[in-house]
Amino acid sequence: MSKIWQMYPGHWQVKQIQGADHAINFWRNALTLNGIDYSESQYQDDYWGVVNRQVFTV
Repeated sequence: MSKIWQMYPGHWQVKQIQGADHAINFWRNALTLNGIDYSESQYQDDYWGVVNRQVFTV
């Protein structure tokens, strides 16, 4: 994963639909293992409904 962030630095946000616990855990682990500080929240997406979102800058 770190190669991707090295190639594309900047402000990121990743979203996961409700119930996709495997995806939520994947992103939490990927960010934590790479030492990336992130904020996480839930919000109402116009298309997907309530989604989980991580926001971070690399």
